[in-house]
Amino acid sequence: MIFSKRYIKLMAMQGETDNCIDVFYKHSDEKTKNLIIIGKAGVGKSTYIIENFSPFDYIKLAYTRLAATQIKGNTLSSAFKLGMKNDKTVNESINLLRRYDRKFLKRLQYVKGLIIDEFFTTPFHIMEKVNEICKIIRKNNSPLGGLSLVLVGDDRQTESIEKSFVESDLFKQFVFDKIELQEHPNMRLTYEFMHYCNQFRNPRLNRNKILRLLKDERFSKCPIDNAYNVFYTNKEVNECNEKCLTQFQGKKLFNYLGKDYKDGCPIRITNNCENLCNGMMGFLTYKKKSFDERKEIEPVINIDGEYYDLDLEKNTFVPGFATTIHVCQSKTWHAINIYISKKELFNNRSTNIRLIYVALTRVRDFNKCYIKFKD
Repeated sequence: MIFSKRYIKLMAMQGETDNCIDVFYKHSDEKTKNLIIIGKAGVGKSTYIIENFSPFDYIKLAYTRLAATQIKGNTLSSAFKLGMKNDKTVNESINLLRRYDRKFLKRLQYVKGLIIDEFFTTPFHIMEKVNEICKIIRKNNSPLGGLSLVLVGDDRQTESIEKSFVESDLFKQFVFDKIELQEHPNMRLTYEFMHYCNQFRNPRLNRNKILRLLKDERFSKCPIDNAYNVFYTNKEVNECNEKCLTQFQGKKLFNYLGKDYKDGCPIRITNNCENLCNGMMGFLTYKKKSFDERKEIEPVINIDGEYYDLDLEKNTFVPGFATTIHVCQSKTWHAINIYISKKELFNNRSTNIRLIYVALTRVRDFNKCYIKFKD
């Protein structure tokens, strides 16, 4: 019996038969290029991936769960069974894949390539293991076992804290074509605000120009209510969260790790569990178990208008009034309050210009952003 390619793809993606995968891929020999796709904040990089790369042809990946969720993909660590702390050896990871995820191994043998979103944040030691696993599974000593590599990201957002993949010898083994996504009328940021933010893409901005830009009169003149607060350091974040949690008014929902959480309180998820993932930020609320308000209530979390059950035994979280700029990458917020230390800013100017760019581009326009210098 002869099946159409469309039927074969549909059946294989639904997991109905492994033979469909073999049938299709034996007739799919076209060579694919390695690509670097660069896009400024807000131009729709995630949408571009979803619309232009079939999950049947490419395995969609990212270093963080938050970034992976946005492209309907998976994390590198989870997909390749590298362990929660990425501490599994190559052989251990392959054994886990053979035991628990034979379908992924099958895909890995026949797909055209890997897509890695937010690739500037990807550490080298992760890609080193992925490279070796691909070589062994595909029985091919070429980089990534001969798979093509599609890297997507913004070259002016935050970089990997550890040695990054883009600085490694493995990265240099690939020859890339480059695509630069263009600004468009439907981008997340307004055109005027995007033009302003683009000035922080220049790593050579001098001190005076930075200060002038950050004192732009179009920004909000006072802190924005219900906005997320961002700081440079974890110490500042923890101090802000403790203070705000104590002062927050509302109906008490529950006590968690010695802290009272109330209706409407912002939180940040710190683990990966079902539909919630590390880095997600939202607001606590509740749903009644009955129309009688005296009955027990269940806590839920509101993330961008979607409601998720919050299991206090499975989910871990911290107050979400404030976070570091590093953590806010990949997020889109309704409003933001940015607190900047001049001392921190000018101590490591090239890195901190990146951080300013990341923080600013979380929101849509000037009036959604408040900036304060702490010293």
